Amino acid sequence: MAHTPNLEHRRERVTAKVRVCSVEMPSRWSLTIALVLTGCSAGGSSARGDAGDPPRGDAGAASESPFDAGLPVDAAIRVDAWQLLDADTCPPAPNGCALPTGSYVPELAGEFELVWVPGNGRYINEPTLIRDGNGLWHVLSNGGSGTGDPWTELSILHATAPSLLGPWTEQPDVLSTSDPASTDTVMWAPFVMLAGSDYLLLYANGGNAISAATSTDLFHFTRETTTYPGGRDPFVLRRAGMPDGLYGCWTDTESDGIHDIVALFQGQALAGWGAESYALHNPVVCPDDCWGWYESPYVVTVGGQYFLFVTFTNFDEPTYENTVVFRSPDPKTFPTTPIATFQAHGGELHVENGVMYLTRGGWPSRIGEEWRGLSLAPIRWKLE
Repeated sequence: MAHTPNLEHRRERVTAKVRVCSVEMPSRWSLTIALVLTGCSAGGSSARGDAGDPPRGDAGAASESPFDAGLPVDAAIRVDAWQLLDADTCPPAPNGCALPTGSYVPELAGEFELVWVPGNGRYINEPTLIRDGNGLWHVLSNGGSGTGDPWTELSILHATAPSLLGPWTEQPDVLSTSDPASTDTVMWAPFVMLAGSDYLLLYANGGNAISAATSTDLFHFTRETTTYPGGRDPFVLRRAGMPDGLYGCWTDTESDGIHDIVALFQGQALAGWGAESYALHNPVVCPDDCWGWYESPYVVTVGGQYFLFVTFTNFDEPTYENTVVFRSPDPKTFPTTPIATFQAHGGELHVENGVMYLTRGGWPSRIGEEWRGLSLAPIRWKLE
């Protein structure tokens, strides 16, 4: 039986730690925010690894190149308690928030909370989420037993909930490498989306292409024989009247060595994908044994700009939960300097009741046994 954390107990635990402080905000954004007894400040941020938090690795430890080349690995922004947010903090819009035009920076508006742990000693690594036409949330994720091994991630786990906060109910796995029709070696980093009247599930299969499966209900999937371009960790951005964008993580061997890239392929109606281009290109050379340190790209639109969230890790504990954010007016290309960093692995962003949430998963051996499963935290957008 899967374990779902007690949400009411969680809220009581958070509330018991806080006192009320006044925070001045412009016009209609004024509100009272609850902050922990350790103190209130206008910025509302604190260092990673506050006292009482589960250990998450040595965030201050030095990291080897390319992480020390301008990417703020230990610059995650956090506040001290789940804040009270206006209902229209993130007015929902296709691919993001319908906020006024401007340059925004994402921040955490509360701590991560564990909302679902799969049963039978399994973990989820890079979860993807979607809400169906009946309002039911689905999480689909690669994962396996134990504390983390990519070569034993052989199925796509599934759970459902009426809300992102739960309670989550574990469902049968939707796909496995042991299925009769499978040609997959592994199943990594799935991404699910609505495509017409059906749902499309993309995932890395251990080769140089992306596998696909379709479903009418998100419980039963049929494999497609056609594969999609890209290396690992697919994501699709669809915009009205614009080409579809298929993003994936890969490496490129250049004259000076191996470089991490987030590749981009453009097509129409989820087909006819053109030549590869770079949505993100790391100018710093990756070590010779680098397999590609970008993972799990995800793009949202806020204030007329595009934000690429991507995990950037050299696989060790200090960088494993390292999601960097890049901003651009053009989703086809992003500058190489990040504007924010979050302590998350394999995250996506989803809106419910006017609040945007950042999700995360990961190997228990890297994130801590107490975080095995699906976690999420509210995101707010700060206007520069």
